[in-house]
Parts: sequence; C-alpha cells; structure tokens
Amino acid sequence: MMLRVAKGETVMLKAVLLDISGVLTEDGEALPGAVDAVARLQSSGLALRFLTNTSRKTSVAMRDELQRLGFAPAPEQVFTAPGAIRRHLERSGLRPYLLIHERLEPEFADLPRDNPNAVVLGDAEQRLDYVHLDEAFQLLLEGRRFL
Repeated sequence: MMLRVAKGETVMLKAVLLDISGVLTEDGEALPGAVDAVARLQSSGLALRFLTNTSRKTSVAMRDELQRLGFAPAPEQVFTAPGAIRRHLERSGLRPYLLIHERLEPEFADLPRDNPNAVVLGDAEQRLDYVHLDEAFQLLLEGRRFL
C-alpha cells in the first residue's frame, strides 16, 4: 500500500500499528467506522498489530474483546503490556514475584515462580498491601530485578 506523505512523495507501507483504546474502541464499544477500516487494512495485505497499554487484561482477554466487537485479530497480532512483560520474563529467564491484578494471573500462570529473581509490579489493586509490598521490597533489596 502506498501512502502520500508530502509534495507528491510516497512511501510503501509494510505495517500498521493500531492503538486499541481510544482509537478502535472506547468504553467497551467499537468506535464508528473502526471495524470496517480494520477489515480494509486486513484485506490489504499489510502487517497489522493491535496495541494497548492496559494493565488489567490479558492478551487473550483483549483479543476476545476485539472479536466480540467485530474485529478479527489473530492471536499473534495483539500486543498488551502484560504480554510484553511475559515475553521479557521468558526471554530473560526470569522467575517473577508478581504484584499484579488477579485478572492477569492467567497471563503468567505457566511461568516458573519459585525462588523469584524479578519483581513485576502492575495494577495490583487489593494486593497492594503491606504483606505483598514487604515481600517485593525484600526481594528488591536482595538485588532482584524490578519490572
């Protein structure tokens, strides 16, 4: 797909990054025209990625929500903040102590967590208490990585 950028100059597009919240969706609903626009992009052959920095939904939950709203992303097209942390943990061989929201537990369920060598802090909500914070601080004082 060609895109005109300035003074008749064009560039060849290879990919499109789509922010989910506020661009494709808002308050759990697809924005007007978004589903059709994404369908046209998908049929163009461009590589598409759906991105969000939400801290309370797993990658699977975000993909399911997009599908419910009429979008058709493949699993490998959806990138979330929790998913990015998971990939970093895997690539770095880190075993996390998770101080995250309970809805994110499935994102990390199969990662090794014994003898943690990293602390992951997210939107922990009710887990942001003295007991959990103390455990995280102790690990950090012992030199564990903070994500």
